[in-house]
Amino acid sequence: MIRVLLPIDGSESSVRAVQRVARSFPRLAPIEVRLLYVQVDDAVPSTTLDERTRDDALETGNRALESAAALLMQAGVPCSSDVRYGYVPSVIAQCAKSMNCDGIVMGTRGMGSSDEVLGSIARQVINFSDLPVTLIK
Repeated sequence: MIRVLLPIDGSESSVRAVQRVARSFPRLAPIEVRLLYVQVDDAVPSTTLDERTRDDALETGNRALESAAALLMQAGVPCSSDVRYGYVPSVIAQCAKSMNCDGIVMGTRGMGSSDEVLGSIARQVINFSDLPVTLIK
């Protein structure tokens, strides 16, 4: 069975990544998806989130996880979900490795992206991870 880490943040790009995994990957091989939402915490330099902002972000992340899990389960794709805290790109890379994932599938632009085609989070995950990273536009 192939184990894939699918980081999500509630953005349109991450929703497209979930839809693509649900639609395409199960036809390739048996797959298990590990959904991940990473909450930025105050330990990240130059990040000061007040309690309300942190709670709102966590609520958004939990809704995104529930929605993604529902889509995957409807497609018959087994999944589990997790919330972690820290610097988003490095947490994604570390989780993929510690969860024994075979690869990472993620959107190209998330909630914090600029107008660039490839968001800074996706670019950094590619640099931090030794695993294959599939980007969904």
